[in-house]
Amino acid sequence: MRPNWFIAIPVPALSWFSPLVAHVPRGIRRFHPEDLHLTVAFLGPVRQEDALTAWARVENGPDHRTIDARLASLRPMGNRRRPSAFAAILAEGR
Repeated sequence: MRPNWFIAIPVPALSWFSPLVAHVPRGIRRFHPEDLHLTVAFLGPVRQEDALTAWARVENGPDHRTIDARLASLRPMGNRRRPSAFAAILAEGR
């Protein structure tokens, strides 16, 4: 089985982070704030070489600009009965 790959941008966990995760359901393991990121593209279970090629295209692509974003809510990801993760959905800045 291949691991899932994705392209993401690191996001600093500022003062908004703690209140956002304060209401995560019991039994859900929160990841460390240093692992917080914004997923740009989910590549899925591709070969490592293909993932590295995708990363190189992003790194060598056009300049990246800063955007303002506003969070809306948390959404469970994966299996509905046993989510594997929760995603913070953007209300602005998509």
